[in-house]
This record gives sequence, C-alpha cells and structure tokens, in this order.
Amino acid sequence: GMSRYQGASVSFVDTTGAPLPAGAAATLTSTGEAAIVGYDGVAFFRRLDSDNHVTIHEAKGDCSAVFRLDPPKAGDLPQL
Repeated sequence: GMSRYQGASVSFVDTTGAPLPAGAAATLTSTGEAAIVGYDGVAFFRRLDSDNHVTIHEAKGDCSAVFRLDPPKAGDLPQL
C-alpha cells in the first residue's frame, strides 16, 4: 500500500531566538529517531507525527521542543 511521507526539516532556536549550535543531537521522543542539528539550527526527521516532542542534547545542557506538523500537500517538504 501507499502512505504519505511525513518528513520535515525543523529549525530549533534557544530562548533568545538564536539557532541551536551545529552538532547538537535531537531525538524524537515517540520513535527514538535521532538527528544531528546542522547550521542555522536545522535538523531533518524522516517520520513525524501530528504532534511531536524532541529532546536536544548539546554542550550547554539538554532542552526540549514541542511542535505540530500539519499534513503536507503532495510534493511538499515542510520546513518548521
């Protein structure tokens, strides 16, 4: 059968709005999928749910983020 692809690029920022540093490890709580945060705080996840919780481990300490993924239109790759 077919299923809709639900991957997305996600931009992570700190409380001041600055991008998280490249090299931080982001882990999707629901699946355990890990992604490395790249330049401009962007990480890519291959499979997201409608509601997502991510834990990020970096040199300054751990933090978390919660975000929503609305179903993308056919052919779109969301950037959150």
